[in-house]
Amino acid sequence: MNIRPLQALRNLGITTKFILWFLLISLVPLSISIYISYKSARKALKEEVANSLLAIADDKANQIEGFILTQKQNVIALSFMPEIISALAMSGDASSKGGADYDAVIQECRSILQHYQRLFGYDDIFVVNHDGDIIFSAEGVKSQKSLYESALVKKNALADVFIKARDSQDAEVSNFEYYPLDKRAVIFIASPIFKENTLIGLAIGQMSNQNLYSFVQDYTSLGNTGETILVSKIDGQAVFITPLRFDTEEVSQEGIKGDWPDIQKALEGESGSSISRDYRGKEVLVVRRFLPTFRLGMLVKMDTAEVFASADKLRNKLLGISLGLLVLVVAMALIIAYSMSRPIKELTKISKIISAGDLAPRAVILSDDEIGELATSFNQMTNNLVTSMTSLEEKKIELEKKNKELLELDNLKSDFLNAVSHDLRTPLTTIRDVISQTQEGLLGETTPEQKKFLSICLEDVDRLRRMIDNLLDVARLGAGKFKISRNGADIVQIARSAMQLFYAQSKTKNLELREKMPDEKAIAYVDRDSIIRVFTNLIGNAFKFTESGIIEVSVKDGVEFVECSVSDSGKGISEEDLSKVFAKFQQFGSNYSRQDKGTGLGLSICKGIIDLHKGKIWLESTLNKGTKFTFNLPKSPAEESK
Repeated sequence: MNIRPLQALRNLGITTKFILWFLLISLVPLSISIYISYKSARKALKEEVANSLLAIADDKANQIEGFILTQKQNVIALSFMPEIISALAMSGDASSKGGADYDAVIQECRSILQHYQRLFGYDDIFVVNHDGDIIFSAEGVKSQKSLYESALVKKNALADVFIKARDSQDAEVSNFEYYPLDKRAVIFIASPIFKENTLIGLAIGQMSNQNLYSFVQDYTSLGNTGETILVSKIDGQAVFITPLRFDTEEVSQEGIKGDWPDIQKALEGESGSSISRDYRGKEVLVVRRFLPTFRLGMLVKMDTAEVFASADKLRNKLLGISLGLLVLVVAMALIIAYSMSRPIKELTKISKIISAGDLAPRAVILSDDEIGELATSFNQMTNNLVTSMTSLEEKKIELEKKNKELLELDNLKSDFLNAVSHDLRTPLTTIRDVISQTQEGLLGETTPEQKKFLSICLEDVDRLRRMIDNLLDVARLGAGKFKISRNGADIVQIARSAMQLFYAQSKTKNLELREKMPDEKAIAYVDRDSIIRVFTNLIGNAFKFTESGIIEVSVKDGVEFVECSVSDSGKGISEEDLSKVFAKFQQFGSNYSRQDKGTGLGLSICKGIIDLHKGKIWLESTLNKGTKFTFNLPKSPAEESK
């Protein structure tokens, strides 16, 4: 997920955030309401216009069917006229042909047919005998006879309707067909002619598609883009049989170009409505109807742009209103944001001044609302801060005074220890020499009992001397006067030298003193005597607190440091005492003899020496299981700086 937009949003000013939130809160419901209103309007308009187009389609279908049925009734009426029956019967009588009476009858019938033709708009009217020979017609027998003969040879609509009417002895209507002579789409209406219940011929009316033009070219209630389209299937192809409103090309017998599924659905008898693209490629709302009597498909359509024009106007009007509302919302957001951000910005300004160290300014309270309460709390917080700062300053002065006093006392203590230790070392040296000479009999003969007590005195003098040395070292370390001289030295050899001092003691206490060291030298940058003292103190402590088991001294050479450790299997140190191990004058346990009791300064001195070497010392201990002290030493002066 890309967090940069979120970060940018967080970094915006409060006024901008208010405007954005107001816009979001207003845009969502506005967009939803516009969408719902527009969709509802489209749906309602679609239903309304579809119903209107369906009503128009029903009306035009009724008109067309009524017109063709009327034409059918006219042909039927013609077939019952006595003049037509007499003329047709006379044509079958060979003796009557060629006479004046026959010619008069034929002329009269032709007049009747021509009258019908003009009155009802037929292209032509034929009277044929039972065998299919054209006896006479409105346009003349000669012009029609060859056509009829060709129709009998090649099956067509005229031949089909003749055969159907003759066989059914009832009136029949043909499908539309392109008539070769006129090159127009025509239908034929045939009605049988009877004389004394005997079929003697048929009256056939020919009517072209032009008779239907007036129905489809009436655009009442169809607006500027609506139209009615009639299609028929001729020779297996769907064909327009009436002119199109937006295509000036003449209706031809060629099939409809392009894919318009509604045409096929209409010809298959599937009524309904849909939105599709018409012969122009434009989106239209179309209603389909099928005229089963004449097998015609009817489409009544209108461009969706016109259908949904009012919905689009509503949408545009709503968008205009929404834009106005958004402007109003932005203005309100600016006013509200300014009223809320102004005191917040003021608080921010005051807080920056206070954070810079000036505690005098205070926030101005402009209202009693939450922001006013925030300003009040801010002022109270600043007052408390001033009080706290004053108190802290007083405490600081007091602590500095106490610290100065403690430093003076510490210096006095160090001076006292240094003076006392120095002043004690000289008489102690004299006392030890006298006791030693007395014990050896140099100052006179002594008894064994006296020698025993003198030996105890020597041990106490040596212990006192060690305590004085430790006190002096602690004082030097604290004052930074403990001097060391570092050079490259073998830590393995130093550790073994320190261990030599304790082998006799290990045998006396029945402890195993063992080492774990590399065969090669482990050179470190150290003061040799100081590190021997560290090892001696750590090993000595291990002997003090270990009654049985093992004491192990190890050295491990590393890349930058040499790591040393002294571990034992003694009583260990409790967890609560671990943090105090390296403090001054700390002693743990009581399982060592009076002569081994020290000052509790050994580990503190060890830490001071290791710190001077820029190393580290630490311990691991488990009560009743043992303790392990570990320290590391830099291998070169370069590592010391790290």
